[in-house]
Amino acid sequence: MSCSAKGRINADFADFNCLHEEIGESLSKLEAANAVVAEEERIRRAIDTENYATALMNQLEAEIKRHTVRLSTMIEQFESMVDKGKASARIILLLCYIKRRCNLFFRERESQSLMPDELAMYIDEMTELAAYSNVKVIVSSSPMSVGHIRGQGDGTKERKRQDAPIIGMSVRRATLIYDFFYSIINWATWFESVNILAHSGRENENTVLRILPSVDAQSFQMEIGLENAINSAGGIFEAKNLDDDAIGLSLSFPNSECGVVGGGDNNELIKRQTPLGETVANRHIHTCEVATQKAKMHAHDILGRRLTLLLHSLRAGQELDFELLRSMSQDLVEEMKAIHSTPSPQDELDSLSQTFGLVGVEISLMGRGLPDDVDKAQFFVDIIREAVINAVRHGFASRVQISICDKDGACFLEITDNGHPPPGEIVEGGGIGAMRSKLESFGGSLTVTTHPRFVLAAEIPDKLVRSSSAN
Repeated sequence: MSCSAKGRINADFADFNCLHEEIGESLSKLEAANAVVAEEERIRRAIDTENYATALMNQLEAEIKRHTVRLSTMIEQFESMVDKGKASARIILLLCYIKRRCNLFFRERESQSLMPDELAMYIDEMTELAAYSNVKVIVSSSPMSVGHIRGQGDGTKERKRQDAPIIGMSVRRATLIYDFFYSIINWATWFESVNILAHSGRENENTVLRILPSVDAQSFQMEIGLENAINSAGGIFEAKNLDDDAIGLSLSFPNSECGVVGGGDNNELIKRQTPLGETVANRHIHTCEVATQKAKMHAHDILGRRLTLLLHSLRAGQELDFELLRSMSQDLVEEMKAIHSTPSPQDELDSLSQTFGLVGVEISLMGRGLPDDVDKAQFFVDIIREAVINAVRHGFASRVQISICDKDGACFLEITDNGHPPPGEIVEGGGIGAMRSKLESFGGSLTVTTHPRFVLAAEIPDKLVRSSSAN
């Protein structure tokens, strides 16, 4: 090979090496630019989420303001009440109502329809609380495609399920039915003792809730705001004289807005049509979903903790402390709106233990303690909080045991308590259901066992795998 040929080859190699270095530098710059764009997108989404969550909480404040004002008024008048037992029960009943109204507020922004079992669970819960005011309610239902539900004033119920499609109703109409039921129970608490028969179901082309109280129902007056909302939604309220001179009350809605629950809401359709994040429109929708979930869980935790503490005292036969009541009503809405203040997971767990310790509930932690990773630790604290509230409120537990350990590249959480196990199938509401969805979106899992004892187990992988629904 001639010297000139060797020179050209060497020059070509030099040019190739130079080109290779330039490509490498370009790729590095491109990766850096992509990282900057990704970080900007993450920050933008975080800001959008926070802004939307703030707007949501402002809407929620307007929705429940009259109820929170009435709660504060009832608490301020508590010490002057002669029958503090009934006054306590009314306060707890109202707080429970506010909590569920918040759930329905967020549910309306998540889905178009509500499962019949969820509304039945809310009514059963209010039925149990009404018994503390000497209001005994027996609730029955005709088939609404999910079977019969019979409830009693002691909170027990029997369910007979049928194989049939699950038919739901619009969340707005379900909310109005719940509002109506609460207004009946609240009215009844002002009598010495009342028995109420309630029946819900489908009659011809309508969904109907019928109420038959043992006292004269002529004194029942529906609030103007509720009456107007019912009329606007196509509902009909009636008070009828029955054959035995009793007065029956009823609320009915046409079934035109009812539909099959499951895969029918707008969010699910959007998810199936296009992967989230591929379009500007879908990114906005997902931002709203994340913000709604965050705001819902925040409100759920604040109200749930207050309600559980008061219920524990009421069930133990203890007179509610006025200063405790006042502290729970003061700044309630402001605390619900403060969704941006986030204490460390360990501080939150310590606060939870101290708060429930004041009413004699022991929370013990065994094993390695919270994970070092902040995201994992927050996951576990959120689940622990929900489990403790449910154990005390529904299971009458006085001791909750928490165990955390590492195994096979994952972190495991197990929670048990000494309360009563659920008598039947658990209907997951906004708390456990939301935790399950959040865990699964990061590659984790949540398992609930009810017999022979209640056990809630969660697993988080060593490396969180964020799915598209969690971004």
